Amino acid sequence: MESSRYAARAGLAGAVLGTLLLLALRSPVVAPVDDAAITFRFARNWVEWGVPALNSFELQGGAVEGFSNTLWCGLLALAGLAGGVESIPAHARLFELGCAVLTLFVVGAGLARR
Repeated sequence: MESSRYAARAGLAGAVLGTLLLLALRSPVVAPVDDAAITFRFARNWVEWGVPALNSFELQGGAVEGFSNTLWCGLLALAGLAGGVESIPAHARLFELGCAVLTLFVVGAGLARR
C-alpha cells in the first residue's frame, strides 16, 4: 500500500515537473533587465577582455566591481568561454531550469522521508 502511494506521488511530481519544464522552454526569451543585464554584460566583458568590467573605459583606470553575485557571474563567464558570449543568456536560463529541477528533487526527497 505504501509503495503505491509513493508511486502516485512520484508520478504526480513527474507530471508537474514535466509541465513546468515545457512551459519554461516554450516561454519567449525576453530581453534581460536590471541585475540580469548587468551581470550578463560583466560576464561577457570578462570573457572578451579578461577583466570583469562594465565598460571598456574602466580598463584604463581599473575595473570597478559592479555586481554582487560573483559566483553567478563567473559561472556565466565560463559558459561564455565554452559557448561564445552570445550564448550567455541562454546558458543562464538552462542553469536556472537546472536549479529549479534540483530543488524539486530535493524537496520531493524530503517529503518522501516523511
